[in-house]
Amino acid sequence: MNGKLSVLLVGLGNIGCKYDLHESLIENNHEITSSIRTHASAVFTHRNTELKAAVDPSVEARSDFEKKYLLKAYCHIEECAKAFGQKDFDLIIICVPTEYQLKTIKEILDRFEPKGLLLEKPIGISFAESRRISNIINKSNVKHVGVNYIRRYLPAVIQTKEFISKMKLGKFINGTIKYGKGIRTNGSHFVNLAEYWVGSLKCMIKIKNDNCLIDYDEERTLLLMPIDNPMGHILVQSFGSLPIKAGIVDLWFENGRIVWEEGGETITIWDYELKEDGYYALKLKPKIIETDISHYQYYVLDTIINEILEKTSQGISCTLEEAMSTMHLIDETSAPNSQPSGMRGRFKIN
Repeated sequence: MNGKLSVLLVGLGNIGCKYDLHESLIENNHEITSSIRTHASAVFTHRNTELKAAVDPSVEARSDFEKKYLLKAYCHIEECAKAFGQKDFDLIIICVPTEYQLKTIKEILDRFEPKGLLLEKPIGISFAESRRISNIINKSNVKHVGVNYIRRYLPAVIQTKEFISKMKLGKFINGTIKYGKGIRTNGSHFVNLAEYWVGSLKCMIKIKNDNCLIDYDEERTLLLMPIDNPMGHILVQSFGSLPIKAGIVDLWFENGRIVWEEGGETITIWDYELKEDGYYALKLKPKIIETDISHYQYYVLDTIINEILEKTSQGISCTLEEAMSTMHLIDETSAPNSQPSGMRGRFKIN
């Protein structure tokens, strides 16, 4: 075993393998690899992991993976299970299309006993399905489960959360989130990030529903409020029918402002300064934090691996419960002409 955690990758689509398929990678050395944007490249470049195999029904995807990583990719989970034992994988990464997630997780846990799982977001096509997924996992022996809301795992995002938690900017006042390409598929990333920074949110008003993108996703414009801060609010704005993929989080506090910029390469933090007219205004020179987002998938994997190896007390940056909380928030607004009750909070996964 050479002391490394063995990994099975299930799903060889964009985030599984394709995004950086043609980029040069240095095995067991992420520091000199220019970008790490897939699960495959993250495992390949991490010093404490060994990629053992992959699963995907696509002939082309399997062929591309096998040529790049010189490893066997199987067509079906059952086929892979015949080649490996129940406990041969320490970590299994599941990045299949959302509509196949529930079935895939069940098949995997019927055949393997990993120490950890890393799941793609969103968790299922609905909150009800995410509860079914959590029940299956909780009946297994899996001890560590992370969800791939990538921004939460970036050191710069964690640093910003610590900055907010120490009340360096004072109390949260209001903010906006702008997104496109579906509230679940893309918008949930930025709702989840806002929850990480300002606390659990609830929906006050569903302002507008725009066109439906796919069966389980759509564009929505919402007004959210932190559960622990009824004076604050966040306007979540969709680009509607326009084919725009975007993600901006802009949060204002008593003593400053934080912006997750489009593209995510930087986080910008402003302080206020007192002007001659007696009003406060943003300083002209903000603090700009580089996020190293080009290595986002490495940071996700590193957090999960350190948790499995018990090398950190930090914990997993986005747990299954936290991802489900975001899904619950979004699902609250799905009923036609719904007026959410405002009773949502953190819940225990049974």
